[in-house]
Amino acid sequence: MTLESAPVEILLARLADGSPAPGGGAAAALTAAMAAALLGMVFRVMARRSTSPMDPTEADELRRRALALMTEDAVAYGEVVEARRATSAGEAAMDRALLRATETPLEVARLGGIVLERCGTLAPVVSGAVRSDLDVAATLARAARDAACLTVRANVGALRDRAAAGRIESELARLTTETGPAPRVAGIDQR
Repeated sequence: MTLESAPVEILLARLADGSPAPGGGAAAALTAAMAAALLGMVFRVMARRSTSPMDPTEADELRRRALALMTEDAVAYGEVVEARRATSAGEAAMDRALLRATETPLEVARLGGIVLERCGTLAPVVSGAVRSDLDVAATLARAARDAACLTVRANVGALRDRAAAGRIESELARLTTETGPAPRVAGIDQR
């Protein structure tokens, strides 16, 4: 069973079971998926009331991608664990596994940033009962982005490919300083 199709209780039990994967990257991806789900709900409520400025299928695709990244992150970090245990794996195998385990949460961080940006775009036109849902979506998206960046930072220092590490560190700096088009969504500081 992939993580994205697991019932919530099983997923949480897997996160809590003490094994190295799934871990923080998968939890960040789940958080991004919840943010995208709320964003999709806000889009649809707005569309019933008037014209939604965005297509809810974009939020659906972001949610599906975030859920897939949950499994991808667990698999990627599992490969790092296996490469460390296998004395015959060699440095090249370890480098590949570590790069994948760094790039996967980086994609989660990007996705969280996209959801946060979409929340900022909707902020000026959302009101009523869904306003708090948009605020929660923005808060979760920010948390997903920041949590994924923490996971990336934990891995990037071990990369022997300094060019890749430099590229990743530059993107981390951009992701963590960027606030998107609307730095405040309903009074919540998004930096």
